[in-house]
Amino acid sequence: MIILRGIPGSGKSTLVRERWPSAYVCSTDHFFDKDGEYKFDVTKLGEAHGSCMRRFIEGVQAGIVGEVVVDNTNTGLAEIAPYVAVAQAYGRDVSIVQIEADVETCIARGTHGVPAETVRRMAEWMGKSTLPPFWPKPEIVRR
Repeated sequence: MIILRGIPGSGKSTLVRERWPSAYVCSTDHFFDKDGEYKFDVTKLGEAHGSCMRRFIEGVQAGIVGEVVVDNTNTGLAEIAPYVAVAQAYGRDVSIVQIEADVETCIARGTHGVPAETVRRMAEWMGKSTLPPFWPKPEIVRR
């Protein structure tokens, strides 16, 4: 189980395609991808996160062999904790991969229209989050 952390535009989805091309991917973004076009609706964000978690649980319960990747921002502990808890409950190993990139570069290359100030706040929030010591130490990837 691989849980990605990174602000919008940091290269999470690109990293998935490069490192784990055959992975079973769980992403909130998939909920908003309609016929190949990304159509974000903030009023459906809770539903989108629920859909992502259901896909993750289905993959864990199905005993997917190989990489199961959570491709979300996961900037805070509250976002990561449910995935870690489910994986651990099913006896699966968990890896956290934290993608670090220059904030302004991320803003410039973002593809989902996240406002610049929101990306900056997310980067600040992620920088202040300390993962519990009993979780695996994150692998840091700089992009």
